[in-house]
Amino acid sequence: MIEFPPQINTPTQIFNIPNFLDRSEILSLSQKLKSISFKDGAIDIGKDNGNGVLDINVRKSKVKWIPQSSTFNWLYNKLINQIQQTNSTSYKFKILGAPEMIQYTEYSSQNKDHYDWHTDLGEGLLSHRKISVSILLSSPKEFEGGDLEFMIFDEHNERLAPKNLGNITIFPSFIPHRVTPVTKGIRRSLVLWVGGCSFK
Repeated sequence: MIEFPPQINTPTQIFNIPNFLDRSEILSLSQKLKSISFKDGAIDIGKDNGNGVLDINVRKSKVKWIPQSSTFNWLYNKLINQIQQTNSTSYKFKILGAPEMIQYTEYSSQNKDHYDWHTDLGEGLLSHRKISVSILLSSPKEFEGGDLEFMIFDEHNERLAPKNLGNITIFPSFIPHRVTPVTKGIRRSLVLWVGGCSFK
């Protein structure tokens, strides 16, 4: 019997790609986001019709949901192309698409906004998340604190994501991570989850 060699992947790798979005793209996006209302950042548990649970001890932030519309198609397409490239060369997960909208998030120092340790993979709808993405929209001069930190045990991965404007961080949704309290200014970012089916 002919046997195929096992498929080797790197399922815990964290990728940081600088200048994924440039200043002009970020400025244009910021202008277009003004028409979308803020909501309180909730803890998404995959139930309750996606409304999540408010618990300021775990998460304190403001969010906007970016629709998949002609206004923002360029952003969705750019993100999906990068994720597909990363997945095909590293994770090799079975992904079907991005069933959720991009989340724009602001963490303010006024209330020491933060998001404590969590994973993006969970029950219900969250079981479809496989790859998480975070894009920093603030320069390091605009805020202090607000570190995107990972709980990893791999010497090849950095524990903290770089604080560079336009940097994209791509990581498996099962890796625990947090955003530490912002102590000065405002941390702005985009988040997206890709998958579409449960891990098998």
